[in-house]
Amino acid sequence: MMRLLSGRGLGLEMMLYLRQRILTVEDQFIAEDENGKKLYLAERRGDSWEGEDRLYVDQADGTTVANIDTGIGLWRPTQTINIGGKRVCDVKPDFELLRAYKIEGLPWTIDYRNFTFGLLCLDSDQIIMRCSRVRSSNWLRYGRSYRLNIFDPQHEITCLCFALVLCHFE
Repeated sequence: MMRLLSGRGLGLEMMLYLRQRILTVEDQFIAEDENGKKLYLAERRGDSWEGEDRLYVDQADGTTVANIDTGIGLWRPTQTINIGGKRVCDVKPDFELLRAYKIEGLPWTIDYRNFTFGLLCLDSDQIIMRCSRVRSSNWLRYGRSYRLNIFDPQHEITCLCFALVLCHFE
């Protein structure tokens, strides 16, 4: 769902709620709009022991729109975001800052406040996305839940994938 913003200059804001399903065999995340309508399902498919560790992002109709490949590494490996079969960026750990990441392949930077309260994803001085933790209304069904405020709708899938990387390793 999109709504008008006041005073931001970008015009539209999209809000997604990202929820991690608990009690599933593989990692599974659901992205919903403000009204609870399921827009995306992200789930890990493949055997990590055989090097096929990949998180797929599907639209509600089952069409795969993106995937996130996990690189080799024991602690916070590099994650490659692919959209429409094309490599968009790599999300790599920034070992200078604890629990921080850097994005390679896009001109974006990350402003880490305290991730518990939110982080900003920026392109120059423009806010692309704000990601913050929220309490889940259904704690028996969902684990961690996040609210994504996406200020540039053309980056919806990229922001969702970036948030999935952060949420998975938080």
